[in-house]
This record gives sequence, structure tokens and C-alpha cells, in this order.
Amino acid sequence: MYLINSNGEDMRNFYVLAAVLEYIEENICEDFTLQMVADHCAVSLSGLHKLFGYAFGYSIKDYIAKRRHSLACSDLINSKLSVLEIAVKYRYNSQEVFVRAFTRLRGITPSAYRNNPYLSNLFPKIELNNGGNDMRKVDISDMYDEIKKLRGSYVLCSDIVHFKQINDNFGFSVGDIVLAKTAQRIDSCIDDNMIFFRIGRDEFAVLTGFTDEGKAIELAKRITDLNSHELEINEHKVLLNLRVGVTKIPDQGLSYSEILNSMLDSIEKARSEKASYCVSY
Repeated sequence: MYLINSNGEDMRNFYVLAAVLEYIEENICEDFTLQMVADHCAVSLSGLHKLFGYAFGYSIKDYIAKRRHSLACSDLINSKLSVLEIAVKYRYNSQEVFVRAFTRLRGITPSAYRNNPYLSNLFPKIELNNGGNDMRKVDISDMYDEIKKLRGSYVLCSDIVHFKQINDNFGFSVGDIVLAKTAQRIDSCIDDNMIFFRIGRDEFAVLTGFTDEGKAIELAKRITDLNSHELEINEHKVLLNLRVGVTKIPDQGLSYSEILNSMLDSIEKARSEKASYCVSY
């Protein structure tokens, strides 16, 4: 992991989200509570709700329901399971409950969907708005698949230097504009096919798709090269500086605790050596 003046909290949030998505995926057909998810990821339940809301704009309950629905759609097309068996598999209380929920989301019954899968394109998906200029969107139910597909590639995690002081000195209205300007700055530097979303109060993640470490670092530098530019907001001059960390999505699994420990070790090393860059594998 290369580090460009990052405090590690933004990367921690990314790995918490990755661990949440993986836990849900592994237990999607099981009966589990949100507290169990929080315990698995070593975060408080309230913190987990807040982080998930920042990143996706949806509650964890909504995500689980949407993900189960998405997988049920896949089973309707790609398996010979009956509608009842699919309802039981994805923890619906009854076939009737499943049919009602499915019809509410898709506008057609599961049986009609199975017989006419092309109709699925007529009904909008729940989308994740990343906040960028071109409003690139990702279906929230596909986030786990996207991260899994990008294993072995690099992620950029960034936050705003002294964001609390900006809010304290100039007010939250200015802070909100700074957040929007941050999203615009990052968005202006990344490619259209990259997934970009918020992972905390002032923290953002970019799934670059790069497997070349050098390209990921080059992109991080492109973003930080725009530092020290003053913004004039509501007659206030605000310095917008970003910290960007570059880390790799593991090829095998998303072990949050192991990755976090390695990441924090490398950050501590950078601090002790007063270095701008550090690397950890």
C-alpha cells in the first residue's frame, strides 16, 4: 500500500464496507441480525448504519432485501427451483410474501419474470449515485459483485485535510460546499468507468480497476497535485487539500482484520519516518 499523507481512517472505512458486503453475501440465505454483522466487522451498530448510509444512501436492511431480490431473479432464470423454494431460500416468510415483494419491485410476478426475463430491463434498478459531475451510477445490489470482480486491483481512499476546522471556522454550509467541490475534483481526475462513492463524512473511495500499481499512484498524485488551491466560498477563502491512500483489494478474500493491521502498521511506519509514501504487502 502506498500512502500519500493519509491517516488511514478512510481506508479502514472501505475495508469495513467490503467486510460487510462479504459477510452478507456469505450469509444471504441464513438468518442473521445486523448486530451480528457489526460484531463481525468490529464496529458499533450505530457506526455501521452511519457508514453504510454515507456510502450507498440506503439502509443495510434495504441492501439485504435488494440483494436477496437480485439473487432470486438470477435463480428464476438460471435454476429449476420452484417459486416456493426460492422464497424459502432467501428467507421470505412465505411464497405469498415473496410474490408480493417481487411484484412491488418489478411490476410482474416471479412466474411472469421467469417466462419473460427480457422484461427485467423495463423496470429501474435501485441505483447508487456517486456524487460526481457525470452522475455515474451503480446498482447497489451489484456492489459486492463489483468489488469481487476487481480483486487484485487498486483502490484510492481520500479525505479532506482539516475538514473539522473548516466546519468549525466557516460553518456547515461552507463544509457542504467543500464536500461537493471535493467530489468534483476527484471526479475530474478519474476515468468514466471507475466507480466512485463516499465512504464517510469527508471520505471517498475510487475503485480504479488498475492492476498496475504505478498507474494507481499516478492517479493519486494527479488528485493531490490540485492541493493548495484556494476556494472562495461565501466570501471565505478555503484551502482544499486532500489526502489519498492507495491500497490493493486482496486477490483472495477480504479479511478485514488482517488488512487493517497491515495498513495501520505501514501508516505508523510512515509517521515515524516522516515519509510521504510507504508500502505494505
